[in-house]
Amino acid sequence: MKQIVSMTAAIVALLVPTITQGATPSNTTNRIATWLDGKSFPRLDAKQAEAFAEKQKRRPEALLAAYQVANEKAFLLEAMAKHPRDPRVALAAASPSGKPENNPAANAERRKWINALKQLAPDNGLGYYLSAADYFKTGKPEIAEREVVAANGKAMRDYAADSIQNAEDAYRSGGYSLAEAKALAIITLLMPHLAQLRDLGADLVSRATGY
Repeated sequence: MKQIVSMTAAIVALLVPTITQGATPSNTTNRIATWLDGKSFPRLDAKQAEAFAEKQKRRPEALLAAYQVANEKAFLLEAMAKHPRDPRVALAAASPSGKPENNPAANAERRKWINALKQLAPDNGLGYYLSAADYFKTGKPEIAEREVVAANGKAMRDYAADSIQNAEDAYRSGGYSLAEAKALAIITLLMPHLAQLRDLGADLVSRATGY
């Protein structure tokens, strides 16, 4: 699971130096520094995000980027409805941002998309780890452990590089400079699955010490 964290950190480490390369005006650099410090940062409004998605023919990556940069769940729902066989969509649906709901309907929906991710990307260990985390959450630790074993040896891919590039394109379409778009694409990157992996690690430790 550390592979996901280190992979994303590597992406950010590679991209951040490019933000301030070249003749970037000082006021732009200052804005970017403020955003990277975790203070308020701009998003595209719904109309701008809609224009980007439409220009990109509402492809799955465009809808996911619109969801990311505008924080409008309608774009995610559209991607789920129109592109259910895209593993990037399955991952976003299996680990939506915000506090996860814990009720039978939400649990069933989450399980549906986790299973879809495993089916669509069987060589991606992330789907199996998310499955294990979900089984722990729903009180099925024995099945969770089997999913962890099944994930062993599989590479993990969270599509972060794709998400960053597509979000950068979306911000560029909204009139932001290249440096600003790169920074905002990193800042707005949605990675709620990291919390699920963290919880899985805690559950595995607890399970091991309980034997």
